[in-house]
This record gives sequence, C-alpha cells and structure tokens, in this order.
Amino acid sequence: MTKPIKQPSLACNFLDFQLPTPFVLASGILGTSAALMARAARNGAGMITAKSCGPTPRAGHPNPVALDFGGGLLNAIGLTNPGAAEEARLLAETKARLQPLGVPLIASI
Repeated sequence: MTKPIKQPSLACNFLDFQLPTPFVLASGILGTSAALMARAARNGAGMITAKSCGPTPRAGHPNPVALDFGGGLLNAIGLTNPGAAEEARLLAETKARLQPLGVPLIASI
C-alpha cells in the first residue's frame, strides 16, 4: 500500500498579503467580471488584478484589435473600460466573492 502524496503549500507573503499561491492574474480580459475573477481564484490564482479602468467609460479601438504577424501577435485594445462608477461596483462585487477564498484584489487604474 502506498502512502498518499501530500501536496506542498504554495502559500507566500507578498506586500503584507498572505497569498494562497504565488500566481497573480494580470490585468486583462479575465479581469472584466466578478465571475471570471472568482473562477481564476478558484483555479489557483493567489491574487487577482482587475482590468484597468479610467475615470470615464471608453469603447476602445474598433476591430480588428489583434494582428498575427507570423512570429507572434500584436494587440491594441484601446483601453476599453466601463468607467470609474461601474468599475467601483464591479470591484465591490468581486471583493465579496474573493474574500472567502483568501485572495486579494488589485484595482488597476
């Protein structure tokens, strides 16, 4: 009979935050909804960064926003964001979802 392997802890301390893992979701498309950010946290992100936001809503660039040049991709989304008021609502909802998971939220402004 083999003994089960104990998973090592990946918990770490970063800027006085105790993180469950050292993996941080960077600002981007997965930081656009509370559900997506909570999903990232449940799947191993130890800290979450919401998508960047400015003071007023911004539509960003029209499509196409990505170019495949053969050796990689270039993108220019154009700082699409919902504006400060909607972002504050999103951050509050996301924080409520992340707190029980012990995962801090970073606001990118």
